[in-house]
Amino acid sequence: MDTLQNRLNAALEQAKMNKKDLADKAQVSKGAVSHWCNGRSKTIKTEQAQKVAEALGISYDWLTTGKGPMVNSNVIAISTNDIPSSEFVQISEYHVEFGAGACPEPTYDEISDTLPATYRKDYFTNKGIDPSNCKRFRVKGDSMQPLINDGDRILVDCSQRYNIDDNAVYAIFYDHTLRVKRLRKTLKSLIIHSDNPSYSDEELTLEEAKQLIVILGKVIERSGSV
Repeated sequence: MDTLQNRLNAALEQAKMNKKDLADKAQVSKGAVSHWCNGRSKTIKTEQAQKVAEALGISYDWLTTGKGPMVNSNVIAISTNDIPSSEFVQISEYHVEFGAGACPEPTYDEISDTLPATYRKDYFTNKGIDPSNCKRFRVKGDSMQPLINDGDRILVDCSQRYNIDDNAVYAIFYDHTLRVKRLRKTLKSLIIHSDNPSYSDEELTLEEAKQLIVILGKVIERSGSV
């Protein structure tokens, strides 16, 4: 995988996507994708590489340099007694419950029979995130494939509940269901988007979204088996 061309074509095959799918999902031109895939363009700009890596669910470093694994999870170990607390932090997995009413506040129940995941502290430092605000959840369903698969674990920054970053992925409670979705903003509406094209978008006015959606937080990492 010594060229961008080879890495990108391998990632497309792994994600079961074609060039048009990637262009649409990463919001880059079809011509650019074609040039990368056929080798006419040997490099990719940083901003485009970030979008392409996110769209394909692969490592930015692997895409741009070939170094490291294609899919790079930041989970490095399971719970042990000899992990130095000065370098690592453990994040537990939780089950979420919601009270009554149209827009209830969530309560979190730690899953005791699941070992916490271990992350390097500098992973959070580099992102400017406090790990004490983060929780892990298990994803059910295929609506966010190929980015997130059924059974994957997601790491959610629960402090990022109020200011939505356009086109970012969030854990939300909507229509009496916990969902993981990409949120897209317009001047008058909020679009709940699934990366899996088999699922249709849902569009709410901003007022409806405020009344009907509870945002648990922003998804900042996923991990799972292949």
